[in-house]
Amino acid sequence: METEHWIKDNLATISTELYQIENFPDFAQKFLSLVCPLINAGYGNFYIYSQGTLKLLSTYGAHENQTNKLNIALGEGLAGQCALEKRIIELS
Repeated sequence: METEHWIKDNLATISTELYQIENFPDFAQKFLSLVCPLINAGYGNFYIYSQGTLKLLSTYGAHENQTNKLNIALGEGLAGQCALEKRIIELS
C-alpha cells in the first residue's frame, strides 16, 4: 500500500512537470533530473530510437570527461541489447 501511494504521488508530480515541455531534449533532461533521484540512480542516459539506432538526448550524473556515445546500434552494449530485445535487463 505504501509503495502504491509513493508511485501515485511521484507519477502525478512527474506528469505535471513534463506536460508542458515541447521538445525531446528538454523532456529527456527534465525526466532524468526528476526520476534518477527518486530511484537512487547516480547515473542515467536517455536515448531515442531513430532510423535503426539509439541517439543520445540527455545524461544525468555524467562527468564532463566521460565518453557517452552519441549513437548506439541495436545490440551494441547494454542499452543497445535492451533495445534489440525490447526488454529491461536488470544488473545486480
